[in-house]
Amino acid sequence: MMTAGIFAAGEGRRLKKNFPHTIKPMVRINGKPLLGWMLLLLKKAGFKKVFILLNSRGKPAKEYLRRKNFGLETKVLTKDTSSSWESFSLLARNLAKHCDRFLLQTVDSFYPPGEVKKMFSSFPNADMVLGVTSRVCDEKPLWTTINPGKKIVKMGKNSADKKRATGGIYILSSALCENMAGAAEYSALRQYLENMAPIRNFFAFEISDGVDVDDERDIPLAEAFLKKHGIS
Repeated sequence: MMTAGIFAAGEGRRLKKNFPHTIKPMVRINGKPLLGWMLLLLKKAGFKKVFILLNSRGKPAKEYLRRKNFGLETKVLTKDTSSSWESFSLLARNLAKHCDRFLLQTVDSFYPPGEVKKMFSSFPNADMVLGVTSRVCDEKPLWTTINPGKKIVKMGKNSADKKRATGGIYILSSALCENMAGAAEYSALRQYLENMAPIRNFFAFEISDGVDVDDERDIPLAEAFLKKHGIS
């Protein structure tokens, strides 16, 4: 069974400026919450089971999940995490108990579902496959340096290549999670990726198009993406 996890336990501080009373998973794009769009994209990509990490303020999202039928098996985990790394590692360890290979993504990553389906079956022996894109509109992109075989050799501050950045989509093997660093080891997910990419089998899969909704300026970009790809 294709299984995925969505980490939605962050504060979404930039969006909160314009949506002070709405948690990020429930910010609406074309009338539908971000969380709803992510579940729709995962279903279109062929996933059957989805774990969702929320924080203690996630009651509106839990109620939304209770009311809607997404045609997916969903399970909610609740934890007030202190960093993107804690959210990532917590969700990864939970999914590793249930399957050998799984997808993790942020709650604001719009992507072509067909490409993510192909990504899931790519590089079967990789520790991690990262979705990367040359369509970069992030304020703090995590750049990647890739060799001809698509293996990631450097990331972030160590990368001299400014052509491709990560896009918030990751395929992990359960083996990678066996000795994964604890929550206090890193203050952000990007630190883990920068440190581990040169020494583990991390590969890049290029996503042709996508949008991360980090602030209100990204909302019309997400709307245009949905229209372009005929997703509703």
